[in-house]
Amino acid sequence: MMNNRPIGVFDSGLGGLTVLKELVKILPDEDYVYLGDNLRMPYGAKTDEEIERFTVNSYKFLKTKGIKAMVIACNTATAMGLEAVREIADIPVIGVIEPGAKSSISKGKSEVGIIATDATIRSKVYENLIKEQLPESKIYGVGAPDLVLAVEAGNAENEIGKGIVKRYMDEFPNNLEVVVLACTHFPAAMELFEDYLNTNEKDVIIVDPAAETAKALNEILDKSGSKKGGNTEGNKTFYVTTRPDDFKNIGNMILNNEPKIEKVEVVEI
Repeated sequence: MMNNRPIGVFDSGLGGLTVLKELVKILPDEDYVYLGDNLRMPYGAKTDEEIERFTVNSYKFLKTKGIKAMVIACNTATAMGLEAVREIADIPVIGVIEPGAKSSISKGKSEVGIIATDATIRSKVYENLIKEQLPESKIYGVGAPDLVLAVEAGNAENEIGKGIVKRYMDEFPNNLEVVVLACTHFPAAMELFEDYLNTNEKDVIIVDPAAETAKALNEILDKSGSKKGGNTEGNKTFYVTTRPDDFKNIGNMILNNEPKIEKVEVVEI
């Protein structure tokens, strides 16, 4: 049955786990297949064409697992690859950017910071979406590639990560009202962002697109009648393209073992 097929979740590495965590909160009964393309991480340093190709190939891999919907849980892959995947997909495919922009717009603030990979900043996709609804807003973009690497190395909650967050956040103007964590790796360092804002006495709203993305998928499955249903916790299967042990260990730190990663399989895509 369509209802019993899994949901595919794709990211360039560990970052998509922050989205998976929100999906499981809203849709705990569903089965999930997660693919982390950590061999090619970070995507933000790749060309637009490479990112599109990686994203399409990841969709093709997940499709072999019988998925009924796909979440591109990576801002960079969403910016460069979402439309290409939708052109060939016969299932619903959503990204994290539109939900993230929607959440930022709902705050009604005009001084908005976007912290992301260099590729996402270069695309101006957040800026364009926000300005469609808030044309008077000022958008400030900061590329933060070292923070992606810090999260992948397990430094999302220590002094190394703290210094990196400070370095990038210091680039924003003092009148910032909202900051969008426009890379799914960055919510793993949420406490460091909150500490920075508290230490510097900044009244800034942090937007994490993950929760809005989970709500968006929930609505899609509702409308199509594609939910699994039932009262049992769904299965989670994890695939990576390299370093399964690192993914498992650091991934469980990010997820706080909810859900717990028990096994990780290496695949080629």
